[in-house]
This record gives sequence, C-alpha cells and structure tokens, in this order.
Amino acid sequence: MTRSFPPGQLLSELQEPLRRALERLATVFPEIQLKWRTSLARLVRRRDECDAVTSLALERYQAQLAAGEFEAFTIELQRLGQALASQEVAEEHAFLALALYLEHCLDALARLAPGEPELAVALARVVSVAQLFLHAGYANARALEWSVLDEQDRQRLARDLHDEIGHNLVVLKLYLEQMAQEFDKGRTDQARRKLTETAQLVTDGIESVRRVILDLGPAILEGLGLEQAIRLYARQFSAHTGINVRVSETGLPGRLPRTHETALYRVLQGALSNVLKHSRATNAVVTLGAGPGPAAVMSVEDDGVGFDARRRAPALSFGLTTMRDRMGALDGRFVVESWPASAGKGRRGTRIEVSLPLPREHSA
Repeated sequence: MTRSFPPGQLLSELQEPLRRALERLATVFPEIQLKWRTSLARLVRRRDECDAVTSLALERYQAQLAAGEFEAFTIELQRLGQALASQEVAEEHAFLALALYLEHCLDALARLAPGEPELAVALARVVSVAQLFLHAGYANARALEWSVLDEQDRQRLARDLHDEIGHNLVVLKLYLEQMAQEFDKGRTDQARRKLTETAQLVTDGIESVRRVILDLGPAILEGLGLEQAIRLYARQFSAHTGINVRVSETGLPGRLPRTHETALYRVLQGALSNVLKHSRATNAVVTLGAGPGPAAVMSVEDDGVGFDARRRAPALSFGLTTMRDRMGALDGRFVVESWPASAGKGRRGTRIEVSLPLPREHSA
C-alpha cells in the first residue's frame, strides 16, 4: 500500500504542540463528546452512522499521538475508513464528523489556551492527516469493488478522483487550518464564515462522489437495470450541463445480457459527452426500445450545430470510433447522421443510432 504523504513528514514537527493541545483538552473531552454527538444527531439522520463515526474521536488516540506513533495512527485511520465503508457509512458523514469534532476542540482550546495558536494549528493538522488516511481507507474498500472494472474505466475513475475529490480534500485541509488560526486569534466571525465555506466544500465533494459513482455504469446497471440507469444518468447530465435530455422508452424485452447493457450505457455516455463538447445543443432525446431480430435499439439525437461527417475533427472521431468498436465487439450496428447548421434551413443536429442483436431467449 503506497502513501503519497508520509505521516512522519506531515506531523513530526508538530509533535510537541500536539501533545500540549491534547493535554489541555483532556479535562474537557467529555464536554466535547456531548456537544459533538448533539451536532452529529442534527446532521446525520441514521443512528447507526452516528454511532459508527464516534470512533473518530481523537481522544481514542491520545496516547498514540502524544508518543509520536504517527505511523500506527494513520494505519488505524485507514483501517477505520475500510470498516466504515463496509458498514455503509457515507464517506461525507465521516468527514463531517471529523470537521465537527475539530470545531468543538478549537472552541475549547480558544478558552483553555488563548495565547498558544500553535496548539490549534497542530490540532487542525492532525485532523487533516486523519481525513487523508480515512479517505485512503474508503478508497481501499472501493478498490475491492472496482476490481472488475476494465482498465479504461479504472484510468478514468482515477483521474476523476484526483481532479475532483482530491482537489476538494486539499482545499478542505487548507480551510481547516485557516479556521484554527482564526479561532485562536479570537476572530470567531471569520472562522464561522470559513466553516460555512467548508460545509459547501463537503457538499461539492458529495456531489462529485455521486457523479463518479454514476459514471461507473456497471454498478448502477446491476442495481437499477438499463432503462432506470439511463434515466438517472440523463437527469444528472441535464442538472450538470443545462442541456435538456429527454428519455423515451418503447419497451425492452426484460433485462438484457450484462455485456449488452454495459455497452449501451457506455455509448450513451460517449454520445452525450460529444453533445456537451461539440454540438452547442440545448436539447437531446434518448430513445430506447426493441427492434427486429430481436435487437435492442438506442438512439441519441441533439439539436446542435451538426458537422460534416466527411471532415469531422479528430477529437470527435475518437469518441465515435470508441462507440463503434463497442458495438462491433457484440456484432452490433452503429450509424451516425448529422445535419450541419451551415447547410441552411431545415433539420440540424446529430443522431447516433445503435442496434445490438439479442440472444435467442429474448425472442419470445
């Protein structure tokens, strides 16, 4: 298991102020626990999740941290992240629990050590490190579930996690440290404004996680089936892009083979991605139904600017080639029609239609 941030490097220079901070807080940990649980109960509705995340309280690790056993601390946080994931505790709730715990600890430190801002900084740093390794634990748990994804999906997923969720974590860490300094300087109004911004970061992180999960495809298909997964993706796509996507379903012959559902879902993703990147469309229609053969038929049509199919851009060609290859691997049919806006009045936009032959048992 690799680590980008050695725990000793992140915490060693703060060992002494961290030890002092924990000593100051030792007498008020029961008070902090009470306020913390009350805050959690208001924001996290599931009682079992509230109970599970209380294992994140720093007082449980006080001796470990005071002794400078940072490697053991981070390993424990990773294990805890995996355990919480296996209990289906939402990662955003675990992060929220740590943020609330820090807030109550900083309030207490502002009273107990008003002239020692380094204590608050040390505490904020250890909570940030805890979040990093807690996230690593969740990521390890997810990796076990994602082992069935093909290499292309894994690369895309890693990029999304790094670009979106990783960025949120870095900014969240910075905000927590800034909040700690504001509290210790007595600037509670500024600190509370930062807390509001931190809450928005958590909300953005939740949305990013949901979008990444939605993009996984096969996991969504397993639970919902192709039609509902496509409707969900269309709603999410519309919400993120402002392009209105309507889904019309004319009757599929029950659940399709997993290979077929995955291929159709991936083509939908690719087609809508092209709509967003190239079409300048305001509307798109996805039609899903049964065809002769029997076959599963899907089309995606937009009202954008269209393109000359004989001179399409390399970026657009790559996306279309990927979709065509997916269909070809299952002996399917892939057709692209486009009507450039520059051609004058009349129809404009692009239409992609795919058709996949179904196994004999779907002919009834």
